[in-house]
Amino acid sequence: YCSNGAIFSTSETIAISGGGVRPFLAKYRADGELEWVRVPYATNGPMYDANSFAAAVPDGTIRFTGRFRTSMTFGLAGEATQTTLTSTASSFDVFVASYSTTGGLLWAKRAGGASSEGSNSIAAYATGECLITGMFIDSMLLGEGEPGETELTASFGVGNAFVARYSTTGTLEWAQKIALSGGATAGYSVLTLADDGAIVAGTFDGENNLLLSRILPTGEISWTQLAARAFTFDGHALALFGNGDFACTGRFRYTATFGAGQPFETSLSTGEYDADGFLTVYGQDGTLRYARAIGGTGNDWGLSVAVGPDGTGLVTGTYSETVVFGAG
Repeated sequence: YCSNGAIFSTSETIAISGGGVRPFLAKYRADGELEWVRVPYATNGPMYDANSFAAAVPDGTIRFTGRFRTSMTFGLAGEATQTTLTSTASSFDVFVASYSTTGGLLWAKRAGGASSEGSNSIAAYATGECLITGMFIDSMLLGEGEPGETELTASFGVGNAFVARYSTTGTLEWAQKIALSGGATAGYSVLTLADDGAIVAGTFDGENNLLLSRILPTGEISWTQLAARAFTFDGHALALFGNGDFACTGRFRYTATFGAGQPFETSLSTGEYDADGFLTVYGQDGTLRYARAIGGTGNDWGLSVAVGPDGTGLVTGTYSETVVFGAG
């Protein structure tokens, strides 16, 4: 997001009157030169919570998601596709949009309900369909007025994670909630798979457990598993290996157990007051391959994970004081 004015290059400055923040989408060429910037316009004043996420498609188009409040206009003035989305009441709703390789708006869609909803991650298939994940409270309407219109109703009286799939033209294909008895769930990262399925990583019971779910191509949930309770536990990023295994990174506090009851069940522990990062690798059937801690005397956090062309895993994050990699 940008706040009060953001410089994307020496010749491109966007100013925001009245304070607050706006989501933005910027495209850079391979040589590092800025190509274009698009900033959806909040027509009813500045926003103060505008996290946004993007995913690129091989054909050059971009998928874009986040949340907004009151109303937001996508597309440049005079564009035939310019679209204004309006949230329910004064709560936050989800937006999903698509832009062409030249920055033209292709479509923009809203999803939401009477309470606040948020989208925390987006991923795109090579064919252009995209998935989003996040959290909703009470109920959430997606694909309003479309053949696949779906209303999700939260279970167990708490917030639920959701995952939804949109076509290349922005039509909702399906939407699914991820709900567990005993606490709220939230989706924080989504990963597309070669079979048209997906993996969702998030939290259960107020960030006290890592939640992982395997989603089938039809939107049904194949399996969901948790890593044992820890004080703070976030599943923040996912990456796919060439053999179909996937990696997940985040942070935990106290003791966390991964792959409970499996052959490679692993318990990792932190100090009494600090948090550590973790790197885990699973098979698509949910079998733990391994779990490793990234930590030291301060607070440490795995924020992003990627897989290199040779199959190696790459992790980045933050640390304080000292941090140990590859302990033991």
